[in-house]
Amino acid sequence: MEAKPDGARGAASEFNPNGNLALTLVVFSWCAWMVFHSVQLLRERNHLTQLKANQESALQETAKMKAQIDAIAADTAKLAADGHPGAQRIMAELKRRGLKVD
Repeated sequence: MEAKPDGARGAASEFNPNGNLALTLVVFSWCAWMVFHSVQLLRERNHLTQLKANQESALQETAKMKAQIDAIAADTAKLAADGHPGAQRIMAELKRRGLKVD
């Protein structure tokens, strides 16, 4: 039998399966997955922060308008208590619709 030098071996015999390659791919995939989801969560957080900031002005306007309506309703109730017929009709209609005026 003839001895083959190291350089004469076939390509198939040089391939040495390495278990670390599989582990490296798994770890790399996991890291990529974590980075992707972290970026997605940060985008969602920023979007929700913007939505909340956009709603703040609307909530403040709503609070102002509610205070104005409550003041008008209180003044109307006071007029109705004093005997004003128009205010009494308004209060009766509000009561019929289920709105409570303090």
